[in-house]
Amino acid sequence: MDDFRAGMLLRTLVADEPPPSRVDGRRAIIGAKRRRRRRRAGFVLSGVLVVVLGVAASVLPVLREEPASVALAPAEFNLSPKHAFDPTRFALELGWRPEGVTAVEQESAGSYQRITLLRTVNGALAPLVTISAYGTGQVEPDPERAASYTASIYDNGQPSHWMPRMGARPGQLWWFWGPIAWAVVEVHDDSPDAPELAIRLARALRTDRSAPVRMPITVPAPAGLKLAGAATMTGQDGLYAVQLKFAREPRYAPMSWVTVAATNEPGAVKSGAPYVLGADRTRDARIQNALADYRAAARPTRSDLVTAVPWNYRGDRAKPLLDRAATRRLATAVTLVDDPGNPKNWTRPFVR
Repeated sequence: MDDFRAGMLLRTLVADEPPPSRVDGRRAIIGAKRRRRRRRAGFVLSGVLVVVLGVAASVLPVLREEPASVALAPAEFNLSPKHAFDPTRFALELGWRPEGVTAVEQESAGSYQRITLLRTVNGALAPLVTISAYGTGQVEPDPERAASYTASIYDNGQPSHWMPRMGARPGQLWWFWGPIAWAVVEVHDDSPDAPELAIRLARALRTDRSAPVRMPITVPAPAGLKLAGAATMTGQDGLYAVQLKFAREPRYAPMSWVTVAATNEPGAVKSGAPYVLGADRTRDARIQNALADYRAAARPTRSDLVTAVPWNYRGDRAKPLLDRAATRRLATAVTLVDDPGNPKNWTRPFVR
């Protein structure tokens, strides 16, 4: 039985966290180091390859380094990965990102946490890369896609797996960020240096943070629903968007939910439709259109839009969690902080 299926079996049998891993992390690391010393001679060729890639990275603009505001210690294999995340705290942090990023999204849900780096293309935000860390046993790579072994992210003897771009599906780099816990970098650009960019971002990803999530809004929890996810987008010149997701069962991917969102993104403000996260534009736009009649909007200022939207994977064939009147009441009950485009003014707790 492989690691993923073992993790899924544990998730089925155990109501909460799966039992601690039986892997002795210290012994595994010592063993990996001993094996590396024995194979050091074989790494000469790999070293040459790294030098070549380093030279290529210096001349390709997408990989130019944008210094991090605070120097971070190197990322490490996490010996205690979470099975389910707390949507109100963010565990991920990037120590490096490529030049040209104009906005950043952070998304926290029960089964995963995600960072999306966006750039401005023809005046609109477009995703460049999406980095996701999944709870133990939550997902596995698509077995139908061709994959090749590539660099060990933590130098622990475990290779990562690169899946080239396939049609509209982005190139993907998969690796274990902890025992039976997968992470993936998706490169939406079809540049030939996509694998090197993905590897560098994977090595820059810390998974041991616990930063409190803050919002420029406060909102009452809809009756009978719990917070299932929180997402933020911050960009240049005070651009922002935030989204809260409420569902009956917040631990795993819900089939029906309600989102409360706020933004000053000009396109969303003009249309009256919520800002859609860069990593989910196609999927969420399709579902949103199916329930557009239930969408409610409020405009606390001329430049800010607040929306409340019931969603459902089964479209208009299923009854939304909130009716139209309850959705309108929820949208008008949202309170916006002063100057919401300044993250220093954001607050918590944001569900009242």
